[in-house]
Amino acid sequence: MKWAILLASLILLISCSRRVVWDKPGLTKETFSRDNQECAKESGTTIAAANPNTGATRVRTRTDPTLYKLCMESRGYTRSR
Repeated sequence: MKWAILLASLILLISCSRRVVWDKPGLTKETFSRDNQECAKESGTTIAAANPNTGATRVRTRTDPTLYKLCMESRGYTRSR
């Protein structure tokens, strides 16, 4: 149990240290929010799967990080860590 907690803490620490910051000249919160949502939508794939036991359908969207990065760069953003 202690190892599981240690491993989870380590994964959380590593994931927090990889924060990406997008920037471009004249950037506003509204512009970033719009561009972020549009690029996420454009680079996403929607997957629907039905549970054979309950019949419930689960829908999720998976964003391709490479396509997202290309979309943001095409809008003039640069990426830093």
